[in-house]
Amino acid sequence: MKTLIAALLLIMLLTGCASKEANSEPPASVDKAPAAVKKDASAEAFKDSLALSVEGAKLVQGDGTPIQLRGLSSHGLSWFPQYVNKDMLMQMQKEWNCNVFRLAMYTAEYNGYCTGDETNRIALIELINRAVVETEELGMYLIIDWHILSDNNPLIHQDEALAFFEEMSRKYADKSHLLYEICNEPNGDTSWEDIRAYASTIIPAIRAHTDSVILVGTPNWSQDIHLVAENPLADYDNIMYTLHFYAATHKEYLRTRMLDAVKGGLPIFVSEFGICDASGNGIIDEPQANLWLEAMNSQNISYVMWNLSNKDESSAVILPNCTKTTDFDSEDLSQSGLWFVGSADSPKKTASKAEKTPSEKGLSCKAQPENSWESDNQFFQQYSLNIQNNDKNAVSTWKITLTFDQDIQLEDSWNGKFTVSGNTITITPVDYNKEVVTGQAITDIGFIVSGNGQFTLTKNTIK
Repeated sequence: MKTLIAALLLIMLLTGCASKEANSEPPASVDKAPAAVKKDASAEAFKDSLALSVEGAKLVQGDGTPIQLRGLSSHGLSWFPQYVNKDMLMQMQKEWNCNVFRLAMYTAEYNGYCTGDETNRIALIELINRAVVETEELGMYLIIDWHILSDNNPLIHQDEALAFFEEMSRKYADKSHLLYEICNEPNGDTSWEDIRAYASTIIPAIRAHTDSVILVGTPNWSQDIHLVAENPLADYDNIMYTLHFYAATHKEYLRTRMLDAVKGGLPIFVSEFGICDASGNGIIDEPQANLWLEAMNSQNISYVMWNLSNKDESSAVILPNCTKTTDFDSEDLSQSGLWFVGSADSPKKTASKAEKTPSEKGLSCKAQPENSWESDNQFFQQYSLNIQNNDKNAVSTWKITLTFDQDIQLEDSWNGKFTVSGNTITITPVDYNKEVVTGQAITDIGFIVSGNGQFTLTKNTIK
């Protein structure tokens, strides 16, 4: 009997082993499992690499490496939603050297999040969701901006802001590429204590779901960062404070304030700036803009330029007559847009197309605004010209054509022959400055023009 039982047990054991050997090669469906696991692991690694944090005054990546974000801000999402598209984001990233995009969601203006109807709010949320998905696919950062402006104090719509940021941070808790800007430009008599009280309500709601970097606005249209430096939000991590500037209005005093704050350990993020005046639609000051850029780069300060739209204003990077929503050439960009693209470090497709503007002679012309004023309901601008010969041969003559966004009148001019037709000025040399020697420049040509209301130079060609 014992011999029979032993034999049966031996047969069962051998059968089990044979069964395991027969199934040692898994079916095709099981074969795919390791690849899926690997993909998930890669996705997690990708998210970790995008994660940002704040160390001292610096913004750093997941591995502790300092990073500088550079990008553009949308205009109001309710008014210019068409530029939130993946092709546009790709051009920003690949050609304009951007790694961040800012969604400016107005709160109290026409069709703002707090003043529009439910249908509009749903549309805004859908637009944000599209941007979250598309920027993540491209490996870009995204700032969700609660864009207070006319509602000068963030406490006015604190309840709505609390519900909004609770929803956003919960919904996108696993999105490492997001930053939350909780109050765009506190202004009027809004104090830092008001902003602190608001931030102390909103930040915990976000922190309940995510450790993403939070950008906090500062008093006086996000300029009075020195007040923040005296009493920062010490109870929270991964907080940065916003500084906004417009180069033709805010100059050395505000740059010094920014640099002093950063050197003192305050983490600053320039979440909005323009190279025109503070109205967003005035004279452009490229020399001051270049000084700002140099200052931000010196401290690795992240910055976002206002604004990606074709609105008829000098801060918009796209010309008002351009209806494209992506694939922009130099001819489609305003003076602000050309400056932004030109300020990038790496070669750009748009910049290469801009090389068509100078002639075959190797000439280039820079039209620099020097001054502006208003008198008797007329707007005046003074320009100086810099003609540079980059060719190996001297140039014996030249012709400049400048186009503005409205009809203008010539009030004064010097060291050139000037003709005006509608919105266009044509400038040719006088006898003593026809020739431009190789490697040299002519810098003493200038003029004053006037128009009905503010106007902008939109095109500059020389041949």
